[in-house]
Amino acid sequence: MNIRRTATLLVFASGASACSASVVDLDAAPIAASNEPGVLAIVHERVEKIIVDDERLYWIGTRLPRSSNRDLWFLHSCQKRNCARTRVTYDERPYDYDSGNFSIGGGKIFWYRGDSSELLSCAVAGCDGAPRVLATEPTSTAALDADYFYFSNWSSLYRVSLKQPASPELIADSPSGVLKIAVQGAYVYFLAEQPEGKSWLLRTRKDGSSGVESVAPLLNISLYGEFGVTSDETFVYWTNNVLRGSINRCPLSGCSAGADVLLSPLRAPQSLLIDGTRLYYHHEVEAYDYALSSCALPSCAASAPVQEHVDTPSVLALDDRYLYVATSEQDFSPSNTGEDPIAQIRQLPKPAPDSP
Repeated sequence: MNIRRTATLLVFASGASACSASVVDLDAAPIAASNEPGVLAIVHERVEKIIVDDERLYWIGTRLPRSSNRDLWFLHSCQKRNCARTRVTYDERPYDYDSGNFSIGGGKIFWYRGDSSELLSCAVAGCDGAPRVLATEPTSTAALDADYFYFSNWSSLYRVSLKQPASPELIADSPSGVLKIAVQGAYVYFLAEQPEGKSWLLRTRKDGSSGVESVAPLLNISLYGEFGVTSDETFVYWTNNVLRGSINRCPLSGCSAGADVLLSPLRAPQSLLIDGTRLYYHHEVEAYDYALSSCALPSCAASAPVQEHVDTPSVLALDDRYLYVATSEQDFSPSNTGEDPIAQIRQLPKPAPDSP
């Protein structure tokens, strides 16, 4: 078996404030430009998530310093046209975070610190001093969009406005413990516990006006991997992310007639993202080796990967012209702790609309 990835991370050189007004960031992990076409930057981190706007690319990176037993995480951004020379670092903290817990909107970046239970914001150009604290809310799982922070307190779901922070607003009570949350379209989707290791996919409208609706019961979900859920105007899609897994879907009205299996068997399918009539999905090629593939909806025929050796199974962002991913040639299996991480942040042309 060809194993290539690592979980050991670069020594962290601590510097001045993690959140500074300076556009050029000199204190975080090394970053470099590349002569390889399509590579925006080379970073000495494992890239966990990417999002983009018209001008900038934002990412969370992690690594384990050899001088410490603590993982660290970093929240960065850079200009797409010159990433290596324009990086900003908004935060750097002990490794206690949910990789989905940051978003952008209205010229600001928002994120959640798990170790201090703080919801924070800064201007996307950089923090002017310390980041602004919007709320302090302990949670075990959460998600953000451009307007709200959604979080669970065991079996209850709440939201806090990012624009006018106030007391948390209860939007739903789950029938059991909430395991994961995802925001898609008009809904907050969440996984709830069921007996014998199964999970239940539920949803509520973002303002809670619909009550709790069942999407699909008795899902075969591994909590050790990413769970993907997304939607278009007709269907909601999700991943049964086990080793012999599948991508399933059902109408937005619910799965009263049972879920359709869209693609199967598929090794550990994880994150999902829809762009028009194209579905993108991450999956394992072999243990700890991820690829990004895509298919045309509604049929979704299996095809060759769009990008192999993806750094983590949740790294994908889109703009009008490009895909943004991070790749690595390293071994990220738990047994390999001998290499510092290094990843390439890539800008890829989108597949042709008429490709399979």
